Amino acid sequence: MKNFIIILILLISPAIKSQNNYDFSKVKSSLDLQKLFLKIMDEHKETRSSMLIEFINESKLVDQIVTSSRGGYSSKINIKGMHYADIPIAEAIFSANSIKLTTDTTNYSAKRLLEKIELENGLTPVYYNDGNYEWEKETEAINLSLKLVNGENLASLGDKDFAILKIYYKPIYKTPLAKIHHKIQTFKKQPNYVLYISADNSVYDVFINGIKIEETYRYDRLHLNKYITSNLTSIKITAKRKLGYREKVHCSAIILDKTTDKEIKEIKKIKGRFLDDKTTVFETSFKSELPYYPRAWTTGVNLRKEKKLKEKVIALYNKLGKAILENDEQMLNTMLYQRQFEIQQLNFDIKFETARLLWKNLLVLSKNTHYTVSKDFEIEFSANGKLIYCYPKDTKEMIIFEEEGFGDAFNFYLYQPKGANALKIIR
Repeated sequence: MKNFIIILILLISPAIKSQNNYDFSKVKSSLDLQKLFLKIMDEHKETRSSMLIEFINESKLVDQIVTSSRGGYSSKINIKGMHYADIPIAEAIFSANSIKLTTDTTNYSAKRLLEKIELENGLTPVYYNDGNYEWEKETEAINLSLKLVNGENLASLGDKDFAILKIYYKPIYKTPLAKIHHKIQTFKKQPNYVLYISADNSVYDVFINGIKIEETYRYDRLHLNKYITSNLTSIKITAKRKLGYREKVHCSAIILDKTTDKEIKEIKKIKGRFLDDKTTVFETSFKSELPYYPRAWTTGVNLRKEKKLKEKVIALYNKLGKAILENDEQMLNTMLYQRQFEIQQLNFDIKFETARLLWKNLLVLSKNTHYTVSKDFEIEFSANGKLIYCYPKDTKEMIIFEEEGFGDAFNFYLYQPKGANALKIIR
């Protein structure tokens, strides 16, 4: 899934009368480019080159251009009827992942083109030399790089002025995992429960509904929604003095609903020395009133009774590693969809970027050549044995991808649905 790029370079060139046949503003992907290219070739058989015919016959336009041109521009088209949303285009040059379009004039067409793109995409009306502007659409992440010479705004464009625009298009995803935002329900009341912890000279662990939370506490802030499965949620914090410290210790916590900044519950503060330097336990519970509760691990079986549990854990991570290296979209979707959907739904996250970022990271990992799965690990049980988390002893995480110094790791909460014989990723 290569990014598709359109580069619009506005320079002075001879005016060409537009017949409005070929609209480059409709090109949003490599497939759109190929359709337009085929249309041009079909209607201008007398001018097309043998190289372009070969591209069309092979039906691999982009890949063929890369091979033939070795990264440079491969084919130039100068015909009547080319335009960008009715703005005449004098010349189009096709390359591996871009089209270079030249307008018919600078001081007229360039100004119109900038205005058109601004109108369509809501760019800021203030322009600066060497400015950068960004905007987003559901199927696109577009970055506009703009450079104006001898002019600070559109009105001052003159005969010697020029602009360079670069528009980067994301691929249009068809995989359900990358389109989760379409499935997220929204409600009038959408609480966002957050646990804030303040601790000096002490370390702590957090348990939500009996689950030890294994994620990085960024700024000592933990979003709770994705660990909530009913209308009553328990919180436990176990705190102890940092090793080697003799100073006074402090640990306290508060639960807020961030949508209203309303305080839900404060966990008692402890100052001074922890009793005999032993672990001190803070516990409370609160009414977790969410408009949506997931199935999550509540539909799972008690895994304490599973004799081949370690073998199942290793099999799951090997399955994930193989799917990533082979870029098996169907398998990746099957393994990660429920987890990602429930997390976004519990956070009422309708942004398309969230799942797309996960998908992009998976695509990056597919460039690796091997992975390592831990064979020596301990298993911690939660939720009456229905949920497990593994602590590897021989690797950094349960599965690690490595190549030429690049490394990334995954470690998930797992469960096994009733009636199933294999583990599933859930958080």
